Parts: sequence; C-alpha cells; structure tokens
Amino acid sequence: MKVLRSLCAVTALALCLAGCQTGNTPSQGSAAASTPGTTNSETGTVSSTAAAGATGAAGTADTAGKSATVDLNELTIRSNLDKTGKFVINYPEAVWKKHGKALELKAYPKKIIDLSTSSLFLMSKLKVDLIGVSRTVKNTRAAEYYKNVKTIDSGMRSVDTEAVIAMEPDLVIMSGGMKEKFGSQIEKLNIPVYYTSEGPIVNLAVNQAETECLAEAFGGSQAKEDVTAIYAAMRKSAEAYAKEHAAKSAMVIFGPGGKGVMVATSTSFFGQQLKLLGFENAADPINAKGSGVLPSSLEVLAKQNPAVIFLIAPPTGYDPQTLLDAFNDAKAKDPKIYESIQAVKDNKVIALPGNYTTSKGLEVVPDFVKLIDLLSEKLGK
Repeated sequence: MKVLRSLCAVTALALCLAGCQTGNTPSQGSAAASTPGTTNSETGTVSSTAAAGATGAAGTADTAGKSATVDLNELTIRSNLDKTGKFVINYPEAVWKKHGKALELKAYPKKIIDLSTSSLFLMSKLKVDLIGVSRTVKNTRAAEYYKNVKTIDSGMRSVDTEAVIAMEPDLVIMSGGMKEKFGSQIEKLNIPVYYTSEGPIVNLAVNQAETECLAEAFGGSQAKEDVTAIYAAMRKSAEAYAKEHAAKSAMVIFGPGGKGVMVATSTSFFGQQLKLLGFENAADPINAKGSGVLPSSLEVLAKQNPAVIFLIAPPTGYDPQTLLDAFNDAKAKDPKIYESIQAVKDNKVIALPGNYTTSKGLEVVPDFVKLIDLLSEKLGK
C-alpha cells in the first residue's frame, strides 16, 4: 500500500513539475542499490576517480582564450566584488521575456533572504551573508554553512510570505515558478525579488548562465570567471567519459516504475547530463512533443528495451533504496515483461538520490562528478 501511494505521489508531482517550470530553452534477481551519495551532510568536497581519468586531480578548461586549472573536488571560487555603488544581478538571455534583463538596486543588499535551492550552494561558496533561507536548505550542500540562519517555510508550492515580509529584507531570491503567486505579493511591498530557474526540465546552458550571473553579482568578475571554468571542466570530464565508454541506451524513470510510468527524455535536466556522457535516451523516439517528462507504460519500456534504467525521484522523501524496493515490487507483479528488458536482465538498474532530479545551480557539478564515478563502477566500458 505504501508503494502504491508513493507511485501516485511521484506521478502527480512529475506531471506538475513538467508543466510549471521556468528557465527552459527549446532545444536476474532484485536490483541492487547503486547510489552516488546524498547531499544532506555534504559540503561540496567530492571524490572523482572517473573525472580524474580525464583531468587528473584537476581539470583544464579554456575560458576566454586562457587556460584555467580547476579542481573539481574543491570548486574554489575567488571574489573581487566591489560593494560600492549600484548593485546589479543580470538574468540569462533565455529568461529575459519573463523577468527582464537584470535586477538593479541602488546599493549592495544587506538583508538577503534566499529561498532558492539553485543558488544556495554558490552563495555559501562566496560566503554571502543571509538573514533567511528556505527550509529546503537541508537538502543542499549549503546546509552546514547556513545552519544558524533562520529558516522559512518555503517549498516547491508554498512560501510563508508573512515571515518573509516581517524580516524586512532588501532582496529576496526565489524560484521563478513562484513569481505569480508569491513573488508578486512581495514585490508589491517594494521588496526586490530575483527569480531563479529550478525544476526537472531546466536547460543546462541556462543553469550555467544563471550561476555565472549570480557569481558576478555576489563575487565580481573573478567569481564569474571561476564558475565558467568549473562548468567547462565538467564538460571536459563528460567528453572524456563519452570517449572512453561505449554508447548505451538508457531509460530514465521518474519514480519507481510500475504499470503507468513517467519517463524523462534527453531534454530533462538529468537527461541532458546523460546526453553529455554519450547515452542515447530510449524515451526520445516516443517524445513527439519534445517534452522533458512524459507519461509512458511498462509495455513501451519493454519495447524500447534500454541497456540501463535510471530511477530518479523528487529531492525529498524518496531515497534510492525506496525506489529500488518499489521497482522490485513492481517487477515481482509482472516478472515476464520486466525480465524481457535488457537492463533488468543485466542488473543495470540504478537508483539515484533526489538531487539529480531538478536543477540546483552549481551543485550540478559535484553531483555530475559523483555520477561519472558511479557509472564507471557499475557499467564499466
């Protein structure tokens, strides 16, 4: 019964997420637990055996015609910000129609509330002082740094606007998906709001551009340069993995699977990461509308016959083992059809923690490094 409730909850949430995200540009036995770790207690330091194969202890990225050495295990970001004068946070060009080209303030803000999970890790790396953070900070690598900062009840669908307003901030950062319902209320009181792109179908290029915009605003030109180099090094590690490993077909299931499944295509946030690594998304041939997440069926899954199955779910409430247990329960009910799928026969079913489901800004880099490590271990060449 618990599994059925989980299936319904995940499916409903996937449908909601697929329809309300911002910042996109068109463009054998039981499965064993395979997880690259969670983010609850991490601070950004990661292991990278696969990335080391491409970059050694550090990666070399070419940015603006100059070579920059990047340690993907540390993600050091310098700052040369001049806090005097006007304060500006630019927006990526892809979201200009939604939010404008930039948010401009007369001076650097002194009372900042950050409710965006896609910016918190970067803010912690730049040591930005905050007076309030979303309760979801616990699911980010910024949790330890901001452990003594007041938390505000804010999630994917709600914001305690009264608590935000009562703190009299001079800048609020929140997801663009909350603009109409919550951000507008705050803006009416002349409180500036900067909107970020979050969700399971955010474009990776937008993710990078937004992180660069925030880095420049809160850390200056050096911070932006370092962020650009970090993303370049991440892509270099992806190129190295793709070059050294044979292409494999993969199906990304949103949730634990079952009769009615939601699948993520190569335009989803996680699907884009797999594409960088050379995977062929088995959902793309059935993706007539170019969606990031779409409903499918067990029969279609079997027909597409992927070599690898990835199970992903929302950032909270669904740990990898829960996903695998539910997948195996579903398999026990339809063993014949499941056992016809190559990924199941070869025991190549990999469950991932929720941080792989949605965009979380700079956190994509350490998560990506962990993913390469895991794939090298589980899939070989």
